[in-house]
Amino acid sequence: MYYNEAVFLLAEANTLEAAEKGDPYLISESIDRLVSNYRKLRSNELGYKARYCLEILEASTAYFRFFGRQLLPKGDIDGYFAGAIKTFNSNDGFADAFLGLRALLAYGLNKELSGDKDKAEELYSTVLALAKALSGDELSDAEHELAKQYLPSSQALKKFLYFLDGRKDQLNREKFLLFRATALSRLGSLKIRDDLDKALSLLKEARQMFLNMRSASKEDFFGGAMFMQRMQYYKLLTDISEACLLKYERTKEREHLEKAVETAKEVAVYYAQSKDGLVKDSYLKASLIIALYEDIIR
Repeated sequence: MYYNEAVFLLAEANTLEAAEKGDPYLISESIDRLVSNYRKLRSNELGYKARYCLEILEASTAYFRFFGRQLLPKGDIDGYFAGAIKTFNSNDGFADAFLGLRALLAYGLNKELSGDKDKAEELYSTVLALAKALSGDELSDAEHELAKQYLPSSQALKKFLYFLDGRKDQLNREKFLLFRATALSRLGSLKIRDDLDKALSLLKEARQMFLNMRSASKEDFFGGAMFMQRMQYYKLLTDISEACLLKYERTKEREHLEKAVETAKEVAVYYAQSKDGLVKDSYLKASLIIALYEDIIR
C-alpha cells in the first residue's frame, strides 16, 4: 500500500518539476513506472487499478499540455479513462467520487488539447452535473441526462452515496465546489471565441466560487501545496482578462478594458513574486494585455 502511494506522490512531484524545468523525461519516466506497476496488479485489486488508471491519465494529459504532443496512443488514453471512471459504477469498497471527477476533468482536458472541443464541453458539463448531484443540489433536465451516464438513476445515486458515507472527505461539499469551479472555468475558456457573453458569465461564476472557497476553507487553495488548484485559478484570471479585452474591442466600452488590465495585473504580480515556474503562458498573456493597454492609452 505504502509503495503505491509513494509512486503516486512521485508522479505528481515529477509532473510539477518537469513543467517548471521544461524536462519531458521526468513525466515520461513516471508514466513508464505507473504503467509497469499497473500491469503487475492482481485482478482483485480494483481500487488500485482505478487509481493507477487515473494517475496515468493525468500524467499523460499533463505531458500533452506542457509539451504539445500526446505520449500514449489514443486507444490507451480511452482505456485508462474507462478504468478510472469505474469508481462511479461501484457499489463496494472502491467507490470514489473524487477519483471519478478527476478522471472526467483530465479526460476533458485531453480531448480539448486534441481539438475535440465538443467532447471536452460535454465532459466538463458532466463534472458540473455530478458534483451538483453529489452535493444534493437540484439538476436541470440537461444535467440529469449527463449525470445518468455514470449514476443512471436516483436509486443508483443513493447507493453510491451510501458507500461513500463515512469515508474521509468523500461527501465534503467544499471539495465538490472545487470541481465545479474548475469545470466552470474550463467551460468558460472554451466559449471565449464562440459566445463571449456566456464565457464571461461562466468565468466570473467560477472566480466567485474559488473566492468563496478561499474565504471559507481551512486549506489555502492559493498557496502552499495546492499547486494545481492555484494554477487553475490564475489561468482563470487570464481567461477573464482576455475575454474582457475582446469585449472592449467589440464595444469600445472602456470599463471592459480597465477590467482586463486589472485582472491581468493580478496575474502578473502573482507570477513576478512567486517561485512557481509553471504555466508561464498565463504570465506572458497577462503581460501582453498590460502592454496592449499601455499602447492604447498613449
